[in-house]
Amino acid sequence: MSDETEQQRIARRADAFEMLMMNIPTAAHPHRGDPELAARALEILSEPVPDAKEPDET
Repeated sequence: MSDETEQQRIARRADAFEMLMMNIPTAAHPHRGDPELAARALEILSEPVPDAKEPDET
């Protein structure tokens, strides 16, 4: 995935966020969604961002 452009990376993360929002249970709908899709979306969203700088620990 190293040759992925910034625009493609943002689109991929936006799609994953939408997938997560559509598949997480809520108080009103505790059995909504697919837990496997939600887990995959979380994996995508937690992937490291290339060239991201670590926050300073001050």
